[in-house]
Amino acid sequence: CVRPIETLQPGEVHAPDIRGAMGLVVAALRIPGVTRIIGLHHLRRGYERYDENLRALGAKLRTGSAPPIAMASSFAFVIA
Repeated sequence: CVRPIETLQPGEVHAPDIRGAMGLVVAALRIPGVTRIIGLHHLRRGYERYDENLRALGAKLRTGSAPPIAMASSFAFVIA
């Protein structure tokens, strides 16, 4: 049984592909607090200067290397 939730909570999430990654970014921008998204290397393939564009819209972004459990080529955004 799937139950709807009233509000989204910040946390750590993994982006499975390019569309999923952008969906997680958009959702994270609407959630108060800090959300860590792992796997944003997908965005580099399809969205030119996505970080600059999001910052221009007022997003507070921090990039950094992913933890050891993620793929070595992955990067994470911390959205505050």
